Amino acid sequence: MEEVREAFKRGVECIYYVREKKMKIAIPISLGIAAFFYVLISLFFNAFVGAILNDYSVLSMKNSFAIVGAIGLIFFTMNVFTGQSNFYKNLLEHMYLNRNVKHPVWITFIRICVSIFLLFVIYNCCTPIFEKVSVICQMNEIETLIMIMVVTFGGAYFLLTDTIIENFRRYRAKSIAAVLLILSLSFLYSWQLSEASTSSFDVYGVIIFGLGLLALLDTAVNNYREMFRCLREEHKEELENYLKSVTEYYDVKFEQVENRISNIKDEWMSFVDIWKKSPRKKKISFVLIILALIAFFAGISFLSIKISGKMIWG
Repeated sequence: MEEVREAFKRGVECIYYVREKKMKIAIPISLGIAAFFYVLISLFFNAFVGAILNDYSVLSMKNSFAIVGAIGLIFFTMNVFTGQSNFYKNLLEHMYLNRNVKHPVWITFIRICVSIFLLFVIYNCCTPIFEKVSVICQMNEIETLIMIMVVTFGGAYFLLTDTIIENFRRYRAKSIAAVLLILSLSFLYSWQLSEASTSSFDVYGVIIFGLGLLALLDTAVNNYREMFRCLREEHKEELENYLKSVTEYYDVKFEQVENRISNIKDEWMSFVDIWKKSPRKKKISFVLIILALIAFFAGISFLSIKISGKMIWG
């Protein structure tokens, strides 16, 4: 997985470089890299769906390529066809910050443990309030449970996110909390549906719940973007140095490629010049030697295939 991530980063860096330099090979390189990752992601998607459903015949390879291609084109159309010239720069900055900016894990772990303990204390202390409200509003057991869940989830979300003063950590916590809410609510709702009978199945309730999850997902994405914006402002100088190092790295690489191409061109011109000056007999001898070598290696390959076939089939 690490190799795939590094290859993807190098591919985006290369596209960013050739576009920034406005090189003529920008389009061929971009298309070549995009085609490589398109095939790779399509194969991974097909294998992933087959492994999840335990049936590799559900999704054909053709449909996998169609789905991944359509998603990729939508992403490309929504971002690249808008006249935004710094799309690849933003993508590089995102990958760099996501990978290289580290935060102490042990501090986060301590915060979570302390917060969960204190939330449990608050919940226990608020239990008499829940019971009193349930009696006043004449709630049944299910209604009381829903009220407690709404207050608990809402209170926990607020206390663990909006109480944080630092912008980056607040948006990061809100994004993670929204994803955890999606997972928790999905589990609880699916469990509730499995317990309910077919006659009491509420289609509109499922639709409303699905729309609620989409709203939570949108909240998570928006908070993640705000987190990235804060992180980019905080590490602005570091990002500038990184992009500068990318340009310097590919300056050297493309210069080496250009020198190699120039050397090959010079060697080819020297060969052509020697070929023109050579007498006819030497030209014929050279061609015959090349043909003899090709025939020899072709014969060796054919014999090895025959021998291996006989050994397999006895």
